[in-house]
Amino acid sequence: MDKLITLLEEYRMPCADRIWIIRQLEQISDPRVTEFLLALLSDKDEKDFNQVEALRALSLYHYSSDEQRSQISGRLVGLGESTEDEIVFNHLLMSLGAFVDFQEVVDFLEKVALDEQMDIDARYNALNSLEEGQNQACLNAKRRIEQKTNL
Repeated sequence: MDKLITLLEEYRMPCADRIWIIRQLEQISDPRVTEFLLALLSDKDEKDFNQVEALRALSLYHYSSDEQRSQISGRLVGLGESTEDEIVFNHLLMSLGAFVDFQEVVDFLEKVALDEQMDIDARYNALNSLEEGQNQACLNAKRRIEQKTNL
């Protein structure tokens, strides 16, 4: 049986060391890994510390192409727009720093940073992720944020 299938089956066991399994999965270059991690993030019954580890893994994963990175970043933005868990949301914002070369991510981070109704930690996490990028889109977003807020 292949290692990926073994790890996925083990993850479902009640006493599984899920963090260890996620860390093993990030070493496997297979699109099923990212699909599993994204599904884990969408699972409302999943423990937030496992979701945080999945976010870390997705931000460090070695993607086969920019197209795959773009798809993953878009899905993460979608999750960011729908998640209600504050801890997961903040870690998602931090993990998006690895994807600031995509305009959709820059736009989402800027929107969060500018939202004065948003938790201050989330706003700073969004701004810090924008700091990861030195492209023109990030520089422009940071400039707009500086002009409109006290962050």
